[in-house]
Amino acid sequence: MVTLSRRREMSLRACNDYLVSIRVACLVFSILLGCYHYQRKLSDENAEIADWLLPLTSINNTLGFGLFFIFT
Repeated sequence: MVTLSRRREMSLRACNDYLVSIRVACLVFSILLGCYHYQRKLSDENAEIADWLLPLTSINNTLGFGLFFIFT
């Protein structure tokens, strides 16, 4: 079985190389349009969020990083 990320890559290539529409490529490779357009967040953004949360958790040490992240 082919993984979802690999099917996404194949659908992107089909659209670029063979001029297939996005809708047809998604149907052929059995992926959702949301998966086709998905872009993961950059790790710089995650590091910036962690830089904000770590000082807050040191002030509110009863919550901890994980619980504070859930509540914000």
